[in-house]
Amino acid sequence: MKSFPITKEMRQDIAQRLTSKAVQAEVDAIAAEAEHINKRFWKQYEKKLRAASGVPSTKWPELIRIGMARSVHTLVLYRHGKKNNHHEAFTIEQSRTEADLLRGMLTTQVKGKLFTWLGKRFSHNLHLKACAGKAMPDMNEGNVVTDPDLLADIDALQERVKHLFSAVRDFHFQTETVLASCRTAKQMRELFPEGAKLLPQPQAPRQDLAPTELAASVTDMLRRGVPPVKAA
Repeated sequence: MKSFPITKEMRQDIAQRLTSKAVQAEVDAIAAEAEHINKRFWKQYEKKLRAASGVPSTKWPELIRIGMARSVHTLVLYRHGKKNNHHEAFTIEQSRTEADLLRGMLTTQVKGKLFTWLGKRFSHNLHLKACAGKAMPDMNEGNVVTDPDLLADIDALQERVKHLFSAVRDFHFQTETVLASCRTAKQMRELFPEGAKLLPQPQAPRQDLAPTELAASVTDMLRRGVPPVKAA
C-alpha cells in the first residue's frame, strides 16, 4: 500500500475514535448504572407526589393538560446540604475549556450515551440529571434525593464519572502524542498499527471512459436540446 501524508484532521479523527473505543465498556457500564438509578429516583418521586397531593397517578396527565399542574421531563438531582440548610447539586466540576474539550475527545455515539445523564445548569459544571421519559407533575424539592441507599449509589456514580473524565483526558493526550510523531501513513503503519487501521483509504484515480453509446446519446441531446425543442 502506498504511503501518503497524514493531515491534522486525520489525527484528530483517529484520536477521537480510539479514545471512544478505549472507554466504550466503561461508558456503557456507567450509562446502565445511571439508568438504574434514574428508575429508582422516579419511582420514589411518584410515591412522594402521590402522598403529598392525594391525587392518583392516572389523573396526572389530565391535570397537566388543563394547566392545573406544571410539567417536568428532566430534573437536576440535589441532596440536602449540611451547610446553611441549602440543597447541593451532584456536580462534576469542569471548566468551560475542559467540558468542551472532553466532548471533542469522544465520538457522537459515546457522547450521546454518557451525556444523557449529564447536563449544564447555571455554570459550566456538569450535573447529574434524571430523565422521566414522559411529562410528570413538577413538585417543589422533588429533585432532592433523601433515600440513603440511593444517595450512596449516586455518590459512587459521580466518582466513577469523574474518574472516567480523567482517564479520557489522559488517554486522548497520550494518543495524540503518538499520532503527532507520524507524518505519513507508512510511519503510522510501522509505529502504531491500531491507529493506521483507521486511516482513510486513498481512492484510485478513475480512468474509466464513457461508453460509446452514452457519448452518442449526449451528443444527440446537445443537438436536439434538453428537453428537446418541439417543432412549431
